[in-house]
Amino acid sequence: MTQHPAAPGGPLAGGAQPDQWFELVGAVGIGIAEPLTDALEHIQSLVTGGRVDKARLLKLRDALDEARRVGITAQQLSRFATRRVRVSHERVQLDTMLRDMLRYRAREAIAHGLALPDPDGAPLRPAEVLVDATLLHSLLGSLFDWLFRHAAEALQFAIDIRRWPGQVSLHCRFDVPDWLSDTAATPFDSLTWRLIEQIAATLDLAVRRGIDGRTVTLAMEFPRNAQPDLPVFGNRDDEPLPVADPDSMPLAGSAVLIVATRRALRLQVSHAIAHLGVLSDFASSVDEARDVCRSRLPDALIVEQALDGFRLAQLRSELREESAQLAYITITEEGKPFEMSDDNPQRLARVRRSALETALPSVLMFELSQRSADSLANASRRTPA
Repeated sequence: MTQHPAAPGGPLAGGAQPDQWFELVGAVGIGIAEPLTDALEHIQSLVTGGRVDKARLLKLRDALDEARRVGITAQQLSRFATRRVRVSHERVQLDTMLRDMLRYRAREAIAHGLALPDPDGAPLRPAEVLVDATLLHSLLGSLFDWLFRHAAEALQFAIDIRRWPGQVSLHCRFDVPDWLSDTAATPFDSLTWRLIEQIAATLDLAVRRGIDGRTVTLAMEFPRNAQPDLPVFGNRDDEPLPVADPDSMPLAGSAVLIVATRRALRLQVSHAIAHLGVLSDFASSVDEARDVCRSRLPDALIVEQALDGFRLAQLRSELREESAQLAYITITEEGKPFEMSDDNPQRLARVRRSALETALPSVLMFELSQRSADSLANASRRTPA
């Protein structure tokens, strides 16, 4: 088996060589240029053909979405590579967060022809670690992005707890398609993999990847554990905890769907929450929002009040069946500057348009944290004593 140790100290860590940065810049250029070239070809085909059909528009959208994804990944890479991101040490139930991610990405996995373990039935050992919860969520999200592009058939996950040296590890195993089985490691070292390395390095996690024929194994080792029955290494009581700053991207990796009929409002909402590190998708109608959610569920739905009605209520009902952790925020034209979801019987947060810049970031962070807390509470109630 070929072993490929990664972060910390991965190829793009603080001491990266110039050639490695040149390679990364080249990969970003190719990753953006190729889908944009495809997009131009689709546009030219639409212009010369004189006929607009849904299939061509979908291909054009996919090409532009791929270029946008590469650009966002490159932006995240640059932020993590500066090493200015400050982290916190929080007690996080690793198995619960992984189950939530399995549940959240299930629909997308089906679209890729992959089988994920049942979130409620997967035999994952309960494990509590000390780590920045937001960055860990971003790391797992990037991991799933990478897996969906390389895995074939089923994904297997396991959590290992070693009494010595008191370490918790997350393991993943999958087979690759036949056309990848005889290649070197290079196809796996995509921009998304580089992002995984950088986030892991920021969290001081060791990431190891092994390739044996068609089988790929991955391990993430957490040096700081919160297990009551394990020896503790790296958890120094006298070590000052870093304080978060604006560069910490508190919601890095979280996906937000902004639904508004007016482009100006969509841009205003996106600008108000951009510094949080969220990934924003846009829709101009409820039907477009439903199409976006079919491919990937967002973490939060921010909707213009003008779209309130039967269709939106139906969409909310459908999404609640998919995931109870989704946050909902309505943008109003009048009323209070903001209102949290636990302040009204409808359980919907509201932010007045004139208060978007000042209130929306805090409301979004509160609503997502509330959903996360509710999820942890429900998980603890399901866990037998």
